[in-house]
Amino acid sequence: MAANEESSNNNNSQSNNNVSLFYNDPYYISSSDNTVSKIVPINLNGNNFLSWKRNVRRALMAKNKLGFLDGSIKKPDVTDKDISRWMRSDYLVTCWLMNSMDADIADNFTYVDNSEQLWSEVCERFGQTNGPQIYQLKKELDNLRQENMSIVVYFGKMKKCWNELQNLRNFPTCSCGILVKCSCNFMKKLNDFDAEEKLMQFLLGLNSSFENVISNILATDPLPSINRAYYIVQQNEKQKEISGFNHVNHEINALAVQRSQNYVKKDWKKDKYEHKCDFYKGKGHTKDQCFKIIGYPDWYNPKKNNKVGGKVAANVTAVTDCEYEDTPLEFMSAGPGESYAGNSGAAMDSGMVSTIM
Repeated sequence: MAANEESSNNNNSQSNNNVSLFYNDPYYISSSDNTVSKIVPINLNGNNFLSWKRNVRRALMAKNKLGFLDGSIKKPDVTDKDISRWMRSDYLVTCWLMNSMDADIADNFTYVDNSEQLWSEVCERFGQTNGPQIYQLKKELDNLRQENMSIVVYFGKMKKCWNELQNLRNFPTCSCGILVKCSCNFMKKLNDFDAEEKLMQFLLGLNSSFENVISNILATDPLPSINRAYYIVQQNEKQKEISGFNHVNHEINALAVQRSQNYVKKDWKKDKYEHKCDFYKGKGHTKDQCFKIIGYPDWYNPKKNNKVGGKVAANVTAVTDCEYEDTPLEFMSAGPGESYAGNSGAAMDSGMVSTIM
């Protein structure tokens, strides 16, 4: 029993060692590696070389094939037994790179011989550090304002500009070793100065609604880091969103209560008989609405208006000719939904109103 367990452990150990050897072998190609796949999700388009380059290097390092780009994995002699394995791996890396470029860019590198040559030409063509790129990034930073952007989007754009500037302008390093013996923390002071510059750029681009937060940050001694300031401003933004939402709901509810309290249904019929025609002394309308003065509309039928539902109305209070005939205009102006016994209960439409007025 013990012998079987020992044999099983040995087999597992040997299997793990074989897997480790496979992954440590730069010529190893797994079943998921194929020539039509991309090494990075975002293609090189000519304007994103810096970020594209970093992502490509990371991906190839994870697959243990970065040495094909920098030449550290040398091509074996034609008589070497590993020459075919090297060529397969190198062609695979070349395909990955080509698939990770826009089609019009990849066409320019169709006839390269190997991945090292391809990488060298791409870096030479798109990776030149020059004044126009630095100028464009500095201009973008100077003009960057939050405006309608959220804090997350605004800070993300600013952070991207900082990173690209850092890659374009590599900070000089000490090669003589003097800074190693420095006791005045010169490098720390330099880094603090750069961090303060970035903090001020971030605060200057914020909207005026964050003035109180900016004042609190600037009053802190020592000044917080850029990441801490970003956290403080973002929390304040979330607070404003929550309080603003509650304030809007409160205003809507208050307005609804006020309207319900102030709403009183108008008695249009009572108001109708308070009107009086100064010309014919009729009731139910005013002088400027009297049909006998302004004329009768085409749709008005005094005979029809003397009936209710097709029958002669009984027990109806007698009114003068002027008072009765002019009634439809006044009922129409009283508002929708009101009915009149002399008009078969129907209200006049907007076309009739336009004709009369």
